[in-house]
Amino acid sequence: MTIEPLTFSVFGTPRPQQRPRKVRGRWVSTTNPKLQLWRDAIERACKLALANRGDPLPLFGRGQAVSVSLRFTFAAPASAPERIGTDHTQKPDADNLTKACWDVLELCRVFVNDSQVSRGPVEKVWGTRAGLSVEIAPAVGRNRPPERDMLVGGVPGWLD
Repeated sequence: MTIEPLTFSVFGTPRPQQRPRKVRGRWVSTTNPKLQLWRDAIERACKLALANRGDPLPLFGRGQAVSVSLRFTFAAPASAPERIGTDHTQKPDADNLTKACWDVLELCRVFVNDSQVSRGPVEKVWGTRAGLSVEIAPAVGRNRPPERDMLVGGVPGWLD
């Protein structure tokens, strides 16, 4: 059975899911209070896209490799329209944005565990309107043995 890509969009300013930090021996939460609203928006859009398909869940079963492409768009300031279409190189970090999204996709039962995500580009760009575009597809035809010459100069001796 071939699984067609699942695509959906979310409007709103992307919010990061930061990790707890240890400060003076205590764990301190650094959660953005607006994160739950962002996660709820992703969940609504994902569940709507899944409902429109009618596929059984989870969409990708245990052990299936998944490709998740994410494009986070941040609204360019009115004073800097030349930024539109260029890379967003400011905070929040892409890994923290990605983690929030993957956790919601797991909650929606797109896949069993976010460890199944084996590939997919993550982009942060400036645009006219803030939001997120998501495409989830099987990572098909990608299972191949590792290439020994991936590293420049070959594999270091300590890895053999």
